Amino acid sequence: MTVVAVVGTHTPVGARIAERLTARGATVVDLDGAADGPPVAAVLHAEVDPVLYEPTRLADLTPARWQALCARPVDRALATAWAAFELMATGEGRSGQGGVLGFVCPTVAMTGAAGQVAASTTGEAIRLLAKSAARRWGRFGITGNAFALRLDAPSPAGLQVHATALAADDLDPADDVASLLLYLSAPGAARLTGATFTADGGELMTP
Repeated sequence: MTVVAVVGTHTPVGARIAERLTARGATVVDLDGAADGPPVAAVLHAEVDPVLYEPTRLADLTPARWQALCARPVDRALATAWAAFELMATGEGRSGQGGVLGFVCPTVAMTGAAGQVAASTTGEAIRLLAKSAARRWGRFGITGNAFALRLDAPSPAGLQVHATALAADDLDPADDVASLLLYLSAPGAARLTGATFTADGGELMTP
């Protein structure tokens, strides 16, 4: 049984990934209560607020709006990272057994787009947080990776996960993230760290 703590299940993207993890046999738990249960193999920060992707001109990003759209989400991602460290870190008398720390971010973080400076800035900061965790916490048994999805603008139903360039109805980027996270949790994937896995069907060609 693979136990995964998912942060952000109250958001459309986080809920969808948690659903796909459960469908693949994982046990999804809340990070706050994870320390009282079985060992956690992975912690995924998938708190993606649809408000962040509403087109906003740079000139309209007042300090207060910048704090709400950019600084606060990064702070929450950092809080997830520290909680994951306390839960999974090994060595020096710690009770953790190591594991995967993952962050969901938008592909726009790597490309930029008109009216999406807030989403780009926040997404790139969180993506780099994953790389920093990989570099600094590897010696504690923790790998860090980012999962980049193409996220469409909000609709009445909420933030939409793009169907990918392959245009197949049965392909779900959230399922890709769930599958990757479970694979990365296996012992044979211990050296796959510091990477950004782009689940967009090849639409964005990035290194």
